[in-house]
Amino acid sequence: MTMTATGQKGSILSLNGTWELLVDRENKGIEERWFDCIRFEAQPAPVPGAIQQVFPGYHGVAWYWKTIDDDCARSAGERTILRFGAVDYLADVWVNGKRAGSFEGGETPFEFDVTDIWFAEGGNLLAVRVLNPTNEPIDGIVLGQVPHRNKNEVASAGGDFNHGGIKGHVDLRTVPAVYVADVFVQPDMNTGIVKITTTVRNSLSAATTADLNGSVARTNGSGDTIQAERVNVNAISGESVHEMTLTIPNPRLWRLEDPFLYQLTIEIHAAGQRPHRQSVRFGFRDFRIVDGFFHLNGKRIFLKSTHTMNATPVTMHVQTLSDHLRKDMFYLKAAGFNAVRFIAGVASPEQLDLCDEIGLLVFQETMANWCLNFTSDPKYPTLPYSEEVGKRYDHSNIEMIKRDRNHPCIAAWSLLNETYDGPVFERAVAFLPTLRRYDTSRLALLNSGRFDFRFSIGSASNPGGDEWEYCWGIEAPDAPTLKFDRPSADGCGEFHFYPPTPQSAETNSFLRQLGNGTKPVYLSEYGIGSLFNVINEWRRFEQAQARTDLEDASWLQEQSESLYADWKRLGLDDAYPFPEDMLRDSQRLNARQRTFGFDLIRSNPSLCGYNLTGMLDHGMCGEGMWTLWREWKPAMFDAVSDGFAPLRWCLFVDAMHGYCGREITVEAVLATEDALAPGEYPARFKVFGPTGTVWEKVVTFTIPKSMPFAVPVIKETIKIDGLQGSYTFAANLERGGAPSGGTVKFQMTDPKAYPLSNGQVTLWGIDEAVEKWLIDRGLNCVPLQAGESPNQEVIIVGNPVDASNEETWMLLKQRMKNGAAVLFADPMLFIDNESAIQWLPLTNKGTCKSIKESIYHKECVANRHVVFDGLQGPGILDMDYYGQVISHEIFLGQDTPYETICAGFNTGHYRIPRGYESSLLIAHYQTEEGRFFLNALNVLAHIDRHPAADRLLLNLIRYSQTTLGREM
Repeated sequence: MTMTATGQKGSILSLNGTWELLVDRENKGIEERWFDCIRFEAQPAPVPGAIQQVFPGYHGVAWYWKTIDDDCARSAGERTILRFGAVDYLADVWVNGKRAGSFEGGETPFEFDVTDIWFAEGGNLLAVRVLNPTNEPIDGIVLGQVPHRNKNEVASAGGDFNHGGIKGHVDLRTVPAVYVADVFVQPDMNTGIVKITTTVRNSLSAATTADLNGSVARTNGSGDTIQAERVNVNAISGESVHEMTLTIPNPRLWRLEDPFLYQLTIEIHAAGQRPHRQSVRFGFRDFRIVDGFFHLNGKRIFLKSTHTMNATPVTMHVQTLSDHLRKDMFYLKAAGFNAVRFIAGVASPEQLDLCDEIGLLVFQETMANWCLNFTSDPKYPTLPYSEEVGKRYDHSNIEMIKRDRNHPCIAAWSLLNETYDGPVFERAVAFLPTLRRYDTSRLALLNSGRFDFRFSIGSASNPGGDEWEYCWGIEAPDAPTLKFDRPSADGCGEFHFYPPTPQSAETNSFLRQLGNGTKPVYLSEYGIGSLFNVINEWRRFEQAQARTDLEDASWLQEQSESLYADWKRLGLDDAYPFPEDMLRDSQRLNARQRTFGFDLIRSNPSLCGYNLTGMLDHGMCGEGMWTLWREWKPAMFDAVSDGFAPLRWCLFVDAMHGYCGREITVEAVLATEDALAPGEYPARFKVFGPTGTVWEKVVTFTIPKSMPFAVPVIKETIKIDGLQGSYTFAANLERGGAPSGGTVKFQMTDPKAYPLSNGQVTLWGIDEAVEKWLIDRGLNCVPLQAGESPNQEVIIVGNPVDASNEETWMLLKQRMKNGAAVLFADPMLFIDNESAIQWLPLTNKGTCKSIKESIYHKECVANRHVVFDGLQGPGILDMDYYGQVISHEIFLGQDTPYETICAGFNTGHYRIPRGYESSLLIAHYQTEEGRFFLNALNVLAHIDRHPAADRLLLNLIRYSQTTLGREM
């Protein structure tokens, strides 16, 4: 094996590579002394890696072994240190059958001095017992009571696969008896003073004197020392801590656009020992909240962030197949982000090094900070809180801080995510003094989303602070405790917002006004995802020749095969060439939905920052900007880089699909992250359509001296009397800057162009306004009632007040048998209405239900069908075009229809077992008892309010009329 030099002078032998691994299902390995030799049943396993790479689906105790031939010559008194980067979760280590020690954690490094049990010549056997906790107690340890983020023993979309193993690098280090164990650097940008705290470990039996030399060099120049200091210290036996200071005159600051780094080297010279040194990089910077806004080095910035769980294919969270984790950071920087949040799990050391180098702020959390003392397993609805759980919380955060506190990229320690009021929240509140013992120089954030709702406790503590400060929202000593709402409560200062999609006008208005009338608000989670492209992701596993029985691979294969089968069963081959084209289209449309989200957010001057949900398609769902295999989704890079541009137009049209001849509102807000100086600026606006420019206006607006993050420029109500079709609202700044985001497209429909309607329709449960509208369209409307009727009629059923009347249902069935086509136009008729469901003349009657849709949502796929004549389609129904006509109701579990006119698809949805589901939205049934149509879209509620609803209803009626008299 090759010896390599690192920042710690001495020899380092990498133990990464192939180990032997065996599961211990009966937890008998210690009793049977598995640490004495490698079991013959053991399988080759990668380190770093996960147990589940070799034993998919297994959770519990497993053993790793490695035989090491160490031919490294050691001087008298030198020590052999065995170091692990991370073992998830509990590690017990033996060397040559002798116990070296244990460590409980999962994310952070630990080491053992194995000098006395290490063979200087010949082979050494290393054995590591790893406990990957489950919902059933093992050695008194339960998954929900240890730091585990949102790992689930039973996999679910949006969560994390339960996994464990030796996840970090392993190495063997040779050091002198007196060596540098740790260096902590605290630079002050205002004075140039660098405070250095060095931990020295003396393995001798007595104290010794030593010279401690500190020197600072620039990392981007010749490497020459620019400042040095020497102190003589008394290194007692064991550990001792020593302080020194250096001063850098006129220090160059670490900034986003110029992340300048210095390197500190500490070298110790002890009598009779060879020197030992350790080097760390650091930077001068200050990050804090001032008047509710983030400031870096004294300058206000708009925080542009996203979050990641560091998910990787095959290995769950261990990078082995590619440089995925480095790609993530480069992608962010290139797209205009200035920060990244590692949600409930620490970054890899390599990622932090990279963020130091490229200028990317890091908000970091541990796996203890989400779902601690909680399980989603229905067998364990509650878990008792104990002091041991609290100690694990403290330990997890302390170890994170100690590992990473020298990185200038680390902007904030985040202590919780979406945690409700209770003992874990109280533990985090009380942790602040402990945090300050280990690091006084960084921002601390309490509870992302503030699901505790106790706004009499502040959300943040600025560097040097020892109290939680009232920075955002309604936070104040006398602030009320509010209720769960969106999911964060109104008034919350660190807000998580996942509204129903498509978003309503009320939702859009709320987001644009969030923080108005209170202190600023940090929107720390919001987003809308696409479908999870399960086909492409599965094909990438095949391309990598990965095992098909891996949990993530098999999950994707199952959803892919289900989608293909349903696509064929529902007859959708004419909607797209292949099902994967539909999934790609979902991703493409998602870029436009993201753009609209940026419009809402950047137009709100009360928001101090935005953390976009989410970075990638982690958690086996479609919430990210790029895929699990690190491919940007179509058009997403442009959408995001445009959305975070320092100077940007935010354009709005109400409505996005309007009526020719009726009023619409156009509005423009200029988002400016201090990009324009105070003063007056000219801007020109146009509405451009099929015949060219139909409206134009020039205005002069003012950037005030207060320089808010967003400035209203124009808001006008206009009428477009021109041709129907696609229109563009465009903005142009005629002097002073070059903003992005200068256009938004919208649709106009002329009701005069609707197709002519005629004939008679029978109505049951249709309100007067809709009936009048139908009459105005040329239809003769009669009520459903007993008596003679034409054999061939179209009966339109809404949501009648007498929907439980069995006689009317019998009458409807008889009329259908006589040849009528029944059009069920309102899905609410079937919600919690057993009479309606049981009436359906189907073998599998299924159900109709409302589903929760927000960031995870279905796509509505229109088939190539006359019902969509004159409308956008075939393909996914565009949310801009259809708006609130797209409903949250679906028909599920019915017989396959004669015609699938519109279907719904979910992939990677966290509320659906196994993530996948197909549903019916418009379906045509022909049965022995007659012909009927099921419709789940919000058509009746939007008649004469949304052109798509108008045209859908007319098309459904016209098509129903054409089916009359056909042979069944």
